[in-house]
Amino acid sequence: MKLAFRIFFNFTTVVSLVLFVATLILWPRSYYVVDELIWSKKQTASDGSIGLRMLMAIAQRGRISVGISEGGALYLAGNKLKEGFTCSQAPAPPSSAAKNSSVWSRLGFQYSSAKNRIWTTRGLSFHFWCPTLLFALAPAVWLLRRLLRHRRHSANLCPTCGYDLRATPDRCPECGTQSNLPAAAMGQ
Repeated sequence: MKLAFRIFFNFTTVVSLVLFVATLILWPRSYYVVDELIWSKKQTASDGSIGLRMLMAIAQRGRISVGISEGGALYLAGNKLKEGFTCSQAPAPPSSAAKNSSVWSRLGFQYSSAKNRIWTTRGLSFHFWCPTLLFALAPAVWLLRRLLRHRRHSANLCPTCGYDLRATPDRCPECGTQSNLPAAAMGQ
C-alpha cells in the first residue's frame, strides 16, 4: 500500500510540476495574446431546432475563464462553426476594451451569466495565480519531504520519527524502524 501511494504521489507531483511550469509560461503571455480553446457540438433542442453547445477556456489579461455557451440556429445559419476542438489566438485588446459583466465577484473569482434571444452563456473567471499556486503545492510538499529526509539522514536521525540514532544504530528505539545508516556514522 505504501508503494502504491508513493507511486501515485510521485506521478501527481510530476503532472503538477508540468502544469505549474505551463501556467508560469501562459500567465505573462495572456497579457499580449488571447488564447482560446473551444469544444463545440451541435445539439437538437426539444422543439426540433438545431443549436450549438460550446465549452470554452480562455486565457486573457492575467485571467482564465472557463464557461459554457449554448446557441440557437439563428447564429449557426450565418457562421460555419465546426464541431470538435478549435484553438485560436488573437492579440490582446487594450485593457479599456475588456468587458466585465460579472454576476458574482469575490476574492478574484467571478461568475458571469448572460442571456439574449440567441445565446445563453455561463462562466467562471479567476486569476492565473490561483492554478499556479495550486499546481505548486505537490512539488513543494515533495521537495520539503526530500529536504527533511536528507537532513535527518545527515544528522544520524531516524528517517521516520527523527529520534537520535547515535546510541542505537541498528534500530530506532522510539518507532522500531530499521536503520540504514552507514557504518562510519554508527561510531559517532
